[in-house]
Amino acid sequence: MNKLNVVILTANSLNKRHLVDAVKSTELAQVVCATSEETTMLEKISSSTIDVLIIIGVPPKKAVLSTVNVISQTHPNLHLILAVQHNEKDSIVRLHSLPELDVLDFLLLPHECGTKKHFEGIRNQLNGIFTQVITNKFTSITKKRLVPNTIGPEFEQMIPNGKVAAQTQLKPVELVVMAASTGGPAALESICRKLPPNFDIPILVIQHMPIKLTKNLARSLNKVSSLPVTELHEGDPIEPGQIMIAPGGLHSTIRISRGKRITKLLATPPVNGVRPAADVLFSSVAAAYAGKNILAIILTGMGTDGTNGVKALKSSCNCYCLAQNEGSCAVYGMPKSVVNAGLVDQVKDLKDLAMEIIKIVSSGDVKREC
Repeated sequence: MNKLNVVILTANSLNKRHLVDAVKSTELAQVVCATSEETTMLEKISSSTIDVLIIIGVPPKKAVLSTVNVISQTHPNLHLILAVQHNEKDSIVRLHSLPELDVLDFLLLPHECGTKKHFEGIRNQLNGIFTQVITNKFTSITKKRLVPNTIGPEFEQMIPNGKVAAQTQLKPVELVVMAASTGGPAALESICRKLPPNFDIPILVIQHMPIKLTKNLARSLNKVSSLPVTELHEGDPIEPGQIMIAPGGLHSTIRISRGKRITKLLATPPVNGVRPAADVLFSSVAAAYAGKNILAIILTGMGTDGTNGVKALKSSCNCYCLAQNEGSCAVYGMPKSVVNAGLVDQVKDLKDLAMEIIKIVSSGDVKREC
């Protein structure tokens, strides 16, 4: 996978050095230019393929607006990050309130950048931002080459013709499946942070990402989750109390072997323009967990991936489906698709999803709200 190309604009040589090292340590990006001159910065992003521009410090409002206006018009695919010190947080609030600056991400620098803890904090922030930038690039590409929403003949028999009635009881829950695309890493982090260590249901996650990045995502989520988060591998058993991220570049499925449910990876063509695809995983779960209680969650993302998979789950399993609401989605595509198909039992704000998952798994009592 090609690394992101980064340009840094700053007059602070100390912060520049630490930020250059932090960018390099993510292994997702490389600094191609670090300068204090705006003209040099503009020349570099005009003459090279630059993915990310990091501006350190808070320039005057007019200067920020001028720079952002020029860059956003001439380089619409360039991702902008404003890095500021802790004592400049008020400036962030004032700047972020400007609609013209919606394109900006913010990187919070500690007062002292020399310690290992502070360096790791900067690196972790960058890792999250870079992962999202790469995810957005990936999903933007696939959006142009979306294929018809089909999950293949091997799963078609599982899909009912009409809408499926919501379940009213879901106990015990055997498995939780989640699907996300654009905006997914942040949504998954929000959920993983809130799940308790005694959550003893296996969770399988589809996040549309290229090869290798899913391993970074699993590593990042593992740091904030009370439950172990790993990237799924061929032949892994489905065991309680773990979160498994489907690897990029392959379809993930569940098969029964010698009485146990295990994972099987497939290099078959993309479905819905993506690989891994939620439709493929969910449909295999419908077969491997036929008659069982399954909780399906559709998170932020463009496209319709997950809709046919939920249909298959509703047909073969006792499936309850949660969807992220439009207001908390980065892109309201995948959740909207399952809502419009009449397959969703509840729509929840991202901040409330984890507690709703815990509630359903703990009590087994569920109600249809939409």
